[in-house]
Amino acid sequence: MNFVSTTELAGSGERFATAAEFFEKMGGAWSSVRSQVLKMETRQKYVEAESPSWVAWMVENNWAKSMELLEGSREEDVPLYDELKKRGVDFVRCRPVNYPLSPYMKWEFEVFKFNQRHGERIFIANSVAVPSFTADVAQHDFMVFDATVACIHNYDEEGLIVGGWWLKDQRAILELMKIHTYLKSNSLPFEVVRQANEARTDG
Repeated sequence: MNFVSTTELAGSGERFATAAEFFEKMGGAWSSVRSQVLKMETRQKYVEAESPSWVAWMVENNWAKSMELLEGSREEDVPLYDELKKRGVDFVRCRPVNYPLSPYMKWEFEVFKFNQRHGERIFIANSVAVPSFTADVAQHDFMVFDATVACIHNYDEEGLIVGGWWLKDQRAILELMKIHTYLKSNSLPFEVVRQANEARTDG
């Protein structure tokens, strides 16, 4: 199967040089979606300094405090999840994961439990099963809204978002959907992966 890399696809979009400019368009995409949101995450760590739970774990190295703060850190997203559910929008997240899990991914798996309870369908691919995929094809995170508009995220080396691109070109959006479909076909549902990881840890 032939793919066009996200770096090349970004060239067909409008570039936004700051995170604030990039996220300014996000509200319109969420409000207009009526069928499906596809999300691809590729990195093994991100900077999420706005989350007290992330700070407690990634900065203070306090897992217990991080877990105490997790629900509250995610509460602001509940109205969005409720609205998507009311509209019948399918929110599908895929991401490759390296093993052993990075400290960030250990935390994000706990976040995924929250997201899943609120309607997300989450799929995890072992990076070994998709060799070179993130290096050669899925070089950026991205989201597709109803196959009508998409965004590609731009992160710095540390995992801090610094802007991105918004796309309306149908051919480019279909290529992003193809990347997402391929990764999902090589993934397992998050719940299956979670149970296997917890069984491995308990063992």
